[in-house]
Amino acid sequence: MTTAPHSIPELMPPEWKTSTEPVPYEEAVEFMERRVNGIYQGLERECIWLLEPPPILTAGTSARTEDLIDKD
Repeated sequence: MTTAPHSIPELMPPEWKTSTEPVPYEEAVEFMERRVNGIYQGLERECIWLLEPPPILTAGTSARTEDLIDKD
């Protein structure tokens, strides 16, 4: 296990973040990647983000192409 070069004190509580509107997947991933880098550098504390993604429909491995609305 690697440790951050400059750790924020372990007793620091995590940040709580709440979004009341759906958050696009790409936006959430970008935020999380930036936060992880900040945590690793000792500049940010952990974050608990309560969010809802936009509606999405996924097809399982048994889905047939002719049944899909959007084939991409």
